[in-house]
Amino acid sequence: MKRIFTYVVLGLLVSASPGWSAETVLRTCYQLDCAPRYFEEGNFVAGRSDRGICIDLINALNEKLAKHNTRIMFTEHYTLPQINAMMERNELDLFVGLMKTPEREKKLVFSSVPLFDVRGQFAKRVHDPFEYTGAMSVRGKTVGVLRGAEINRLIAQMREVRTVEAASIGESLQMLRERKVDLVFHHDLGLGWAIRNGGFAGEVVLADKPMTADSQYIVFTRQVPIEVKVDIANALLELQREGTMDKILKAYEQ
Repeated sequence: MKRIFTYVVLGLLVSASPGWSAETVLRTCYQLDCAPRYFEEGNFVAGRSDRGICIDLINALNEKLAKHNTRIMFTEHYTLPQINAMMERNELDLFVGLMKTPEREKKLVFSSVPLFDVRGQFAKRVHDPFEYTGAMSVRGKTVGVLRGAEINRLIAQMREVRTVEAASIGESLQMLRERKVDLVFHHDLGLGWAIRNGGFAGEVVLADKPMTADSQYIVFTRQVPIEVKVDIANALLELQREGTMDKILKAYEQ
């Protein structure tokens, strides 16, 4: 895999251009198969590409960070397992939209300001009477999940529940349609979008009573300087005060 290097120079004045600081470039990537947070290039409504909640947030952050001569730079689209591995190998500087876990906190640094909340939720076939009322209601079920998704931990400890991994939520919903699994589990944001926009409306619905909400964060590799993380935290707070994050989220609601 071709390595893209980040050149980070904070507060360094170039002698040939007094008063000018070298740009801080932070490598990031977009995630495959996780609409509406990220859409694969060329795979968005009305033919638009490189759109999604997290991509719109990155663009808004770049507008705020320009005054600090800092820019978040897209590299490529990757799957979540690839992103996790690349972050651990310092092949990226940050990623927008991960849940905080003790294991990740040992290796990575999470933004002090959360982005938005998602909730774990089940999808079922439209005539299935299932409703989530706790771990006992899922016992004996076969559940489709997205491979590598951290939210899977919410059902991993449930007794007598079999999980079947898929490369995308759309693939999991197709297994549900074909009765290869009893339920599908993912966060409400992506699961709802996939049902509405993936051709499953009228056949698949969200079950009631989602689980406790988890926050999504920006996560940094430890090589990112504290000054940059502070600038990004301040930019996030400014975007929240302006209502920009709410506007971004509402743009993807249907």
